[in-house]
Amino acid sequence: MKKLKSLISVFLVLAILSIGFACSKRNPQKESQEEILFTYSGNTITGLTSEGEKRRILTIPSEIDGVKITRVGSSSFSENTALQEVVISDGITFIGENAFYDCSSLTKVTMPSTLEIIDDNAFSFCMLLKEISLPKTISLIDENAFEFCESLEKIIYDGSYEEWQLIDIHHDWSLNSSLRVLICDGEEYSMTY
Repeated sequence: MKKLKSLISVFLVLAILSIGFACSKRNPQKESQEEILFTYSGNTITGLTSEGEKRRILTIPSEIDGVKITRVGSSSFSENTALQEVVISDGITFIGENAFYDCSSLTKVTMPSTLEIIDDNAFSFCMLLKEISLPKTISLIDENAFEFCESLEKIIYDGSYEEWQLIDIHHDWSLNSSLRVLICDGEEYSMTY
């Protein structure tokens, strides 16, 4: 009987220890969720957390915590001098006013295939940006969207030249001193101001 009680006691101690160990074990999925880089409101990215502000390369997601993100909000990344490269995920349709204004280290932007609108001054004063690829879905490039992007040399557009001419463009390309080339469907065109 003593042996049985001892075995039961040992079993209970082991069971309690294993339950305690299981409870204290880290959940890797939860850890990755704890590293939150963006702030958002509804379907709109509104900015970066302190951890996000340290990043040089960012991928703006199309979903956070089960919420579909479709917009990059006004001034959400403006004057971020650390940001060098950004990938904007498919599903995002709108880039807001001043969203990347004066991101002075930004050299590369990957636009989503779903993008429809680039708002006023969205990329103004991104002095190191050399080229922009725009999807066929783009319908509006608003006032001075790429103002004073002095290194901007070429725009690559997924559609035809005829489709490019149908886009509502309020931007004065002459503000981009180095911009010379527009590529539509693989064909090269000279930028005229």
